[in-house]
This record gives sequence, structure tokens and C-alpha cells, in this order.
Amino acid sequence: MLPPKAGEKLQAHANIIILDNNLPDGTGLEYLQMHPEDFMESYVIMITANPSTVLRRDATCEGIRAFLPKPFSVTLMKEILHSLYRPKVGLAYFYI
Repeated sequence: MLPPKAGEKLQAHANIIILDNNLPDGTGLEYLQMHPEDFMESYVIMITANPSTVLRRDATCEGIRAFLPKPFSVTLMKEILHSLYRPKVGLAYFYI
């Protein structure tokens, strides 16, 4: 499935969405704010090469469950994915 262009809605539901904040036609956070219904039932992991405290705060307020600054390791990504699917022990939030 190809990613939507700016302003377009997702065409299918996904359990986990990995959303880069730096997109050619806007930011991942802007897309999330424009289409919150696309993300309501999904775990969203945001990746970015330019992390900031403000972006982390805003992303969390919009429902981002994990925030990964680039570069990150495959091991860390696996840990986050496993934590999101743990039985209902509580909400898992990751900030590196």
C-alpha cells in the first residue's frame, strides 16, 4: 500500500503505524492532526531526525505511543513493537 499524499486519508486500517515526521509535503504531526480518525485504533510510532522537547510533547498529545530519534537500532524497534503488544499491563510509552 502506498502512503497517502498530503491531505489524503489512509485507505486501510493498520494496527501499528510508523510515521516519519519529515515528509516531502509536510510533517507527520501535521498529517496526524489533519486526520486523527486514521489513527484512533492504531499504535503510532513517530521517527524523526530532528527531535525536540516540543515535538515530543505535541506528538504525545496527538496520541503518539513511541518516539524514536534517528538513527535507531533494529533491537530498539523490536523492543518497542513487543511492548505495544504486551497484554493489558498498562499503556506503554517510549521516548529515547
